[in-house]
Parts: sequence; C-alpha cells; structure tokens
Amino acid sequence: MSLCLAVDTVTAVGSVALAKGDKLIAEQTFGDRQHASQLLPCVMACLETAGARPEQLREVLIADGPGSFTGIRIGFATVAGFVTEWSPRVRVASSMLAFAVSRAQDGGGAVIAMYDALRGDVYAGCYRVRESVIHTVFPPRITTVAALRKEVADVPVAAVGDGSLSYESEVASWIGTAPSQAPTHARTLLGLRHLTGGLRDIHDLSSFEPDYGRKAEAQVRWERKHGRPLSDSLGSH
Repeated sequence: MSLCLAVDTVTAVGSVALAKGDKLIAEQTFGDRQHASQLLPCVMACLETAGARPEQLREVLIADGPGSFTGIRIGFATVAGFVTEWSPRVRVASSMLAFAVSRAQDGGGAVIAMYDALRGDVYAGCYRVRESVIHTVFPPRITTVAALRKEVADVPVAAVGDGSLSYESEVASWIGTAPSQAPTHARTLLGLRHLTGGLRDIHDLSSFEPDYGRKAEAQVRWERKHGRPLSDSLGSH
C-alpha cells in the first residue's frame, strides 16, 4: 500500500488528508488553534480509517508558511517525528500556493491566496497554471491589500483564504469578484503531485527553516531584551 499523508497547520484551522495513489481515502480537520493536541490524533485517525499503519506511509507533504508561527512549528515538529521513526519521503509547498492552485484553471488567470496576518496585514501569494506548470506571479510575502493593488499589474481572477475574507470589500473592489468562502485544507497539497513547480523535497528536516512570514511576538520581545537574534530553526534551541 503506497500512502501519502498531507498536513496543513498554517492557519487557525488545521487539517490532514490521506491518499492511496490518486484517491483521497481519509481526512480530518481541527480548529480553534488545537494543533498541538489534535494533529497527531487526527493523523492516526486517518490511518485507522484506511486500515493502515504509520510505517506504510511512503510520502508526507507538509504545508509551509508564511502563516501562524506556532501552527507551522507544530506541523514541522510532528512531521520530523514521522521522518525519524518511519522514513517516508518528505516534500513541502507553501500552503498559499497549494490553496491558490486548487482554484486555478490550467491556462486560466492568476489566483491569489491571502491569509490574515493581523495588524492590518495579509500574507499573500499569487499563482497561475499553464500546461501543468505552476507559475508564480508573486511569491508569498507580508503586505496589505492596498499595497497589492498598487504593485500588481496582473489582476487576479479569484481570491481565496481568510485574509481575503477579512478584507472582502477591498478585495472584491480590486479583482471584480467576491473572494472564495472555502477554507484551506491539506487535501490541496495532494493535487500538487501532478504539477511542476509546487512541491520541494526536504532531505534534512531538522535543518529546514519554514517560512514563518514574521517572528513570533515572544521572539521579538526576547531579542529586544537580549540584544541578539534567537534562532528559531527546528534543530536548535
């Protein structure tokens, strides 16, 4: 049995999805920022639904940021445990890339994904698909809707993500249509396996640095107090 597990903990709503080949066979969603307590039980629940064991996982896909600092760390730390014990192939992709591409039509216009970064900001990334190749209109970054309207000449045909809903009227005025109400989900990572330019192999997860987008408030305060940077890599303390 060749199984692929997808994990997305980038936003306040986390999720996992399990596929056998191209068939989605189980998925779980958890909200209210319960990532630490619910991620591993949801993974095990998906495996139980499939009648599978953890060691049968052949591939794990994990959503990268930018997004929730704590959520991203929990997701990568949990997957690091899979790698150590079960040794599947590990690949990553921006959660925003996966979400936008899941709404894009091959040969169609660009789709922008926005996650709410609070403080009036959004994390945003924009992509289009042509002949099964993902093209980046602009890579994920922290910005504002107002800044995007000034900077982006290629107006997206659609917007997705909680950030687009937080600034719904502003986004709709820009792109000419209301943003999607659909939530993010780990299953969107599974669709990237058949496209070029999405997933990246990670051979040493302990030294991989996720894209947090901005530092956690606790880290900002620590660095201000001590006058030096605090490493936030998974493999350091």
